[in-house]
Amino acid sequence: MHPDLRTQPALISSLAGIQQEIRVFQRSVMVGHAGGAITMPCQISRSVDYVHWFRQLEGQAPERLLYLALSKRDVQWDSVLRGDKVNAARGTDGKSCTMSLRKLAKSNEGLYYCATWGSAQQCAQPRDLHKKR
Repeated sequence: MHPDLRTQPALISSLAGIQQEIRVFQRSVMVGHAGGAITMPCQISRSVDYVHWFRQLEGQAPERLLYLALSKRDVQWDSVLRGDKVNAARGTDGKSCTMSLRKLAKSNEGLYYCATWGSAQQCAQPRDLHKKR
C-alpha cells in the first residue's frame, strides 16, 4: 500500500448475517493546478462488483459522478460531469480503480471519494481535492 493512502474500515452485512469488513484506501489530500489534471486512486481490500465516485462541493449535497464495474470494462457517467472532464479506469487486480479529472478549475475544489456496496450495503472513504492557488 502506498504511504499516502489512508483507510477507514466499514462493516458490510452479508445476506447470512455475517459481518465482513471492506476497507477502502484513498489519498487523504491531493492538489491540482488550474488547467491541469489529477488522477485519484481507490484501492479496496477485497473484490467488489462496482465502485461509485462522488464529489461534494462546498455548501452542496454530495453527487455521484460515475460508477464502474470492476469485473468488466463498463463505466457509466451521471450527468454532472462528462467525457472530456472526467474518466475512470479499473485496475488489473479487480480491487482498484482510478478517477481522473481534467481541465481543472476553481469550481472543481471539493471532497471526492469512492464508495462500494453490494445491494443495500455501503462503505465510503472521503478525501479532499484542494487546488494550488
